[in-house]
Amino acid sequence: MNTNPSYNRNGANMKKQILRRLFLAVPSIALIFTIVLGMVGAGGVGFELNVAMRLFRYQEVSAIIIVIIFTVACIDKTSSEIRSGII
Repeated sequence: MNTNPSYNRNGANMKKQILRRLFLAVPSIALIFTIVLGMVGAGGVGFELNVAMRLFRYQEVSAIIIVIIFTVACIDKTSSEIRSGII
């Protein structure tokens, strides 16, 4: 067992950085999972997308996909800016 104080601090810093990165990646991952769950019948945005596709409402499908892409891009951009400020 290494009792060197600098070793313990570096290990603690690494754990903090990993937790921060995971915490900031969660919103975009959660959004993607909700879309996938909606596609398989759990409701939400994916459900609306699935219904629009089944009814051949292609303008609505396009709008939903654009909103999804825009939302994911905004969440990724925001979390990367927060990440660069924290880490």
